[in-house]
Amino acid sequence: MTDQHHIYGRFSFDSFVSRELSRSCLTGRPLSMLLIEPRFLFSPRGHDTRHLEPLMTEIARTIKGRIRSSDLLCQYQQYRLAILLPETAAPHARELLGRILELLQSRYDNHAIHWYSAVVSPTDPDHNTPHALLQLAQSQLQQFFPGS
Repeated sequence: MTDQHHIYGRFSFDSFVSRELSRSCLTGRPLSMLLIEPRFLFSPRGHDTRHLEPLMTEIARTIKGRIRSSDLLCQYQQYRLAILLPETAAPHARELLGRILELLQSRYDNHAIHWYSAVVSPTDPDHNTPHALLQLAQSQLQQFFPGS
């Protein structure tokens, strides 16, 4: 039995994104990726951020409850979450991202977090490699404030 709340790591993400990019190129079906990065405005314990790990796990599980079982959520970097959305066009990915960010903002508003996010869909052959797709997404990280 698989754990429906399991959050994958970087290795799983790299494998999954390569496979899904290939599938998207072959079938012409859409693929989108979301990046979500909480930026904690203060750390009461100085530079010791170990106390943030349980919060990151909770944030990831909150997101996991809002995506399909065919989507892949992983903790791509220490404080960066990536969500790969097979068979999802950019407009639908943006809608999902908006709903996720509104939920996160409302649920974690007492934690003094600014949310940075990006949504990318590879439509250009230059972005059909995992590295290029991630570079594009990282360059597009934008701060999110509800109502803006």
